[in-house]
Amino acid sequence: MKSKFSFLLGLVLGASAGGATVWYLIKDKYEAIAQEEIDSVKSTYAAQKEAISKELEACRQELEENRAMFSEPKEKEKTAPGSDSAKAEEIARKRGYTDYSRSVVPPKAESTPEKSDDGPYVIAPLEFGELGYARVSYTLYADGVVSDVNGVVVDNVEEMFGDALHHFGEFEDDSVYVRNDKKGIDYEILKSLDTFDEFLNSLHERGG
Repeated sequence: MKSKFSFLLGLVLGASAGGATVWYLIKDKYEAIAQEEIDSVKSTYAAQKEAISKELEACRQELEENRAMFSEPKEKEKTAPGSDSAKAEEIARKRGYTDYSRSVVPPKAESTPEKSDDGPYVIAPLEFGELGYARVSYTLYADGVVSDVNGVVVDNVEEMFGDALHHFGEFEDDSVYVRNDKKGIDYEILKSLDTFDEFLNSLHERGG
């Protein structure tokens, strides 16, 4: 009887020891699996965090570059000693160049005659009538007489046209255009190969 009890006790203890061993093996296995999952999640999160940080840094740098590109430098920075702008201005000054962008009055074209303050002045053909002024036509004949289309002679040529008769050939050989701002008139003076008497004769023939 005692021998049988000892056998049963040994069997129970053996089963308990075996169960404990199996439990520890299973516990270690699932703990290892869980740790692998945790490490994988941590690694993925770290990689994503690093990628996001790099993208944010790239966006920040691009923003700074755009801000620097579109912001105007201060006037002091433009002309600071040693700056590119200051060097360029110094070279231009030494070579005699003029910064017309800072001039109050833009330079006139070389082909444009000098404008008088009060009196009439010569204008380019394309400027004729552009301001809405009255347009009046005259003719300079071969003998130096100037008259309108009706044969009315202009006695005060310089007072009416300034020195316009000396500007034939500057824009066109057979015409010159004059503007009088005070009167609001643009004059057209055409050169004729006929004399004034020949014009009068033709005018009388057409009238009679």
